[in-house]
Amino acid sequence: MARARRALEQAGLDATVPLERAESVTNEVWVSDDYVVRVNRHPNQRLKREAFLGPLLPHDIGYPGVVSYGGDVGADTLITTRCRGTTLTVAWPTMDRAERRRAIAQLATIVRRLHEFPAPDGLPPIAVPQLLSPDTLRAVDPLIAGLEQAAAMTHVDPGLIADLGVLVAADAPVIEPFRSPTLIHGDLHFQNVLWDGYVITALLDFEFARAAPPDLDLDVFLRFCAYPKMHVADQYVEATRDEDFAEIPWWFAEEYPELFDHPSIFERLRLYCIAYNVRDLLETPMQGPSRAVGPFHPHRRLEAIVRGTSHIDRYAGRIAGFGTTSAQSLAAVGPPDGRPDQLPPLSPGAMASRLAAAGDSTLPLARRTAAAPTQPTASSEPGPVRGIAYEAIDGELVVRGANGQEQWRGKVAGGSVVTVVAVDGSDNAVVLLDWRRGTLPEGIGDWDVFDNVVAIQPTGAERWRPDVPSGDRCFTSLRFEDGRLEAESSSEVQVIDPATGAVVEHRYLR
Repeated sequence: MARARRALEQAGLDATVPLERAESVTNEVWVSDDYVVRVNRHPNQRLKREAFLGPLLPHDIGYPGVVSYGGDVGADTLITTRCRGTTLTVAWPTMDRAERRRAIAQLATIVRRLHEFPAPDGLPPIAVPQLLSPDTLRAVDPLIAGLEQAAAMTHVDPGLIADLGVLVAADAPVIEPFRSPTLIHGDLHFQNVLWDGYVITALLDFEFARAAPPDLDLDVFLRFCAYPKMHVADQYVEATRDEDFAEIPWWFAEEYPELFDHPSIFERLRLYCIAYNVRDLLETPMQGPSRAVGPFHPHRRLEAIVRGTSHIDRYAGRIAGFGTTSAQSLAAVGPPDGRPDQLPPLSPGAMASRLAAAGDSTLPLARRTAAAPTQPTASSEPGPVRGIAYEAIDGELVVRGANGQEQWRGKVAGGSVVTVVAVDGSDNAVVLLDWRRGTLPEGIGDWDVFDNVVAIQPTGAERWRPDVPSGDRCFTSLRFEDGRLEAESSSEVQVIDPATGAVVEHRYLR
């Protein structure tokens, strides 16, 4: 706490505000009502990278605003604005299946957007989770060097290392070329996702973000789905049940099928997995023979890869029920509702099946082919834009696809929707939330400043809120006229850029 308060003081902020410790697997994290202070416990540049990258990310990624970066190597600090919500890991056990399905659809949309974003120049280097590099003669050269180091470690099975070397040599060509112009997150799991009960409000912790092939993000994500207890803070291990995470890979593949598109997706994921676990093994020396270490130790995970019993094999449909929990057995055969065709997400033919199913209106929140743009409407009546129609019904936002089927329904950011404005030339809309007594979201008092204009994506995920002074956030009307998005309060009219939420003009009412 002393380090966090010193960081606040150095940033020119109030260092006496109440602070609470937040759960975190890698950093010390302290939160106030307005800010999050992260203290790095390791001598690396992870937080420095985030301070550089955060302000450059697209707004719809949901990364919080960077306030300050400073401190010393081994104890550097990053202060960001505090986003609403709790980690999706904490929220997940209490969510019903429909809420979980909606959250995964939103996450897939955000991750796809990140994978389209060009990696900026000047991103500080860092040791990454997988021993693979675009800057060596072969991408696997760091992995081969890591295997040689592992072979010399006490208690490491030399036969295992030899077998892994055979797999690496066989799979190495399928990841070439390894260089990519766009970003990945690098540590994609629920502990880095914030959920406010309705929408994903932020994607956090871009410490390992870098230019890399998009499907590299599946390495951490699928490992998290198979072994969620590995990725949660100690106090949440007991509440984290494997079976609650079993369907996630299928849902994610339905929403983002092109991420699973490579014809050698299994071999690529197997190689990524080896590269991750070998790095982990080098950092977690064996304290005894393999039979004496825990089931999640990297040596045990590498043994499963060689034997063909890893989570990657299960998600490829290559095994079923071999030494697995009920959740892992489910992951080997597909979800009980049979969508899509019970094909595991990494199995041959799964991609084609999902693309064929993408136009099926019975799939919840599935991606659909968008129609041509039409003129937006500015009211609570449905407004079709590129095949997406929005409507406010009884305080809820209703989103319908080109075929008229309902894709999403619910309150926005916990508030009651009174007006919907479709945004010209996109699938997004802007909504006005009711600010009257009895309609405010939970936790908002009658006299609190309330950001009641929110841009929304077709999945229900929040895109932006307008960047306006705090005293002008409670708007009474919203309209789109002559290409201008105007929000009116009791004293002013703010003209807002519908793509970013930036205020481009304002005028006072007489």
